[in-house]
Amino acid sequence: MNRDYVKASYDLITESVSKTNIKLTPECESYLVFLMAENFDKPTMGYDGPIAIEWMTIKALSRGADKLQKLKKLGDTCLMVSSVSPFIYGRSGVGPEYFITIGQDSYYTRSQLGDTSPWYSLFKEFTKMRDVFEAALLKRKFTIAQYVNLAQAGSDTAKQVLGSTLVLPPSTLQ
Repeated sequence: MNRDYVKASYDLITESVSKTNIKLTPECESYLVFLMAENFDKPTMGYDGPIAIEWMTIKALSRGADKLQKLKKLGDTCLMVSSVSPFIYGRSGVGPEYFITIGQDSYYTRSQLGDTSPWYSLFKEFTKMRDVFEAALLKRKFTIAQYVNLAQAGSDTAKQVLGSTLVLPPSTLQ
């Protein structure tokens, strides 16, 4: 893992925790730092298709290391995509709740199949982590068009970045 990505991710996450006043467990905060560092230069954050089909396929697998790894990957993908990619999921007609539900279930199921740590904490703190991750990714300076798409999809953080005086055009995501 690139040390510069870890450092930048640490700075972004700790600043976002401070600015949002969201309290995360140290375990969840560390997880976000390394999740961001692992995906720092990946534009799609692992999202490449129908999450629900993948979710059902993983749930049908028998217990084993493959299932555990796939649950982690699916939870991570859902956390990232629900955090800051409404311009991806807005086109398909699903909202962040879709990804939040599947992501939480992935971490919860993972916690029930072996060691509960950190998986149960990730399940419980999912929406807080989502909000911190969103704030951190928005600090990475998206384009104005990306901020507008995020604001139109309901991101309060994106609306704050754009400012209260900016009038957003009607959403063209449908």
